[in-house]
Amino acid sequence: MSLWQAIWYFVSEALRGMRRSWGASTVAIFAISISLFVGAFFVLVTGNLGREVDRFRDRLRINVYLNVDASDADVAGLVELLEQPSWVRTVDVVTPEQGRDRLRQTFPEAFRLLGEGEEVIDLPPVAEIGIDPGNPPQASELAALMEEAAALPVVELIDDDREWLGRLVAVVTVVRLLGLSLGAGLLVAATFTIASVVRLTAFIYREEIDVLRLVGATEFFVRGPLYATGLVQGLFGGVLALATLGGCHAVIASRSAETFWAPLVFAEFLGWRTQLLIIVLGASAGLFGAVVSVRREPPGTTS
Repeated sequence: MSLWQAIWYFVSEALRGMRRSWGASTVAIFAISISLFVGAFFVLVTGNLGREVDRFRDRLRINVYLNVDASDADVAGLVELLEQPSWVRTVDVVTPEQGRDRLRQTFPEAFRLLGEGEEVIDLPPVAEIGIDPGNPPQASELAALMEEAAALPVVELIDDDREWLGRLVAVVTVVRLLGLSLGAGLLVAATFTIASVVRLTAFIYREEIDVLRLVGATEFFVRGPLYATGLVQGLFGGVLALATLGGCHAVIASRSAETFWAPLVFAEFLGWRTQLLIIVLGASAGLFGAVVSVRREPPGTTS
């Protein structure tokens, strides 16, 4: 018997055994599918968030809020001060009218709070400092510029985006580690579930195993279908996890316009390398569980 014939025999016997013990096999497939789904979900979410963080880092800005009654001369003096450092790429002044337009387009519900007519709440002008990502400032340089700007009477508040960007990066890292840890724990549990199912399959086929040994079959030929059972179950679990995650992604992405967070965390699906890794991981976990289950002699009526 050639290698390909042996592989075909192992796989066909594995599928036959899974049909005979379909209940336990279904539990094993769902167990490994859930573990892979959890891990892949967190990889998907944190991957998209990470890309958004990188894009935002390239557009990193420091907002200097001026007094509502700031004059044109005050604004010009502040802009002249802020443009001096070499690491400052741009200084854009957002007028109150432009600020209202931005707020109306981005947060229409919050825009209504500004009121209308005589009761309208005035927005202050804002000087947006764009930092050159290829020439980032030293902490001391940035602190010195912000201290000098804050000393001007026209400046009301300085908002540094880098503070919450650093917190966001830390949150993304923690969420990714948490998801991978949870997925890994579930994967270990699923691996032992497959090991139990494969052991149960071996008991079901114990008479056939005895016959194979009596006719001189090698241990590799006896154990091969059991190894294939774990591998196929893990493979099915990986494919099912990806299919479920893909369906969830398609549904949420189709409704991304209705929510603010969906475009951030579901902008792109997993790359093909990551998808292949998930399938391979599921198959490897299933094979490992099968190896663990029959590391001793597979049960037979004479064992």
